[in-house]
Amino acid sequence: MMRILEFREVDIDKLTPSEENVRKIELNKLTLRGLANSIKRYGLVNPIIITEDNKIVIGKRRWRAFKLLWEKTGKEKFKKIPCLIAEFEPRFENDPRNEMIIASAIENMTKKMLTQDEEAEAIHAFNMKGLTKTEISHITGNPKWLVDIFLKREYLHDWNLKFKDEKKNKEITLVASSVSSDSVKKLGEAIGKRRNLKLIGWQEIQEEEGS
Repeated sequence: MMRILEFREVDIDKLTPSEENVRKIELNKLTLRGLANSIKRYGLVNPIIITEDNKIVIGKRRWRAFKLLWEKTGKEKFKKIPCLIAEFEPRFENDPRNEMIIASAIENMTKKMLTQDEEAEAIHAFNMKGLTKTEISHITGNPKWLVDIFLKREYLHDWNLKFKDEKKNKEITLVASSVSSDSVKKLGEAIGKRRNLKLIGWQEIQEEEGS
């Protein structure tokens, strides 16, 4: 379980991302600048969460935005970032890193910030730590059949999923990976439910000859 110990402002240069942070893909420059501009205008709404040894568990994007603001403006108020110091007590086995992975995954899954590969990596990490599919399903909010698909990612095929955005009256095509036509339908329906889209079709992407 995660327990907040104290609030502290920490020098941005003393912080490093935790290896247990499940989000690996960095923000593009335009998105990072947008986040930095929002912080500059409105301030930091939510402090980042770090360990006692200054490892970032939740809030790597906000920390990078602070670094950008410090580099661009040189203002002292961006040299330190508000942090909540957290202690992670093991829930499933005697390893506090479990809780760091769980906290990071829940934060990013809730905000839909993970790619499918990153979500699969997080679920595999839970599985390697000894969590059951039921426990992983409860933690991530994914149904057990979807957890099972992520755990079988070495057997996945790429599919084009076609959706209808009925509010904007336009069609959207997304690429997803799944093990079969039946499971990709379920995956597409789950994606559609998350994004308020209607699944209208799916087709496996065939590998081109000579590729």
